[in-house]
Amino acid sequence: MVGNKADAPDRKVNAEEVAAFVTDKNLQYYETSAKTGQNVRDMFITVATRLNERTPTAGIGVRQKGESLEKVA
Repeated sequence: MVGNKADAPDRKVNAEEVAAFVTDKNLQYYETSAKTGQNVRDMFITVATRLNERTPTAGIGVRQKGESLEKVA
């Protein structure tokens, strides 16, 4: 789960509510700021890594380095 505008002084949801929610739902949480870049890179790396770990690649035309597109199709 991602909360944006970490740089904003007025929170709409307090930190305790967020902590309770993510704990209850077993979620990973990032507070980010598009304005300052806070945690944005880390969040995207985590999401991409998790998707890569969970996505089966067999039979969907994943191209290995150096392979032509014709070989994959």
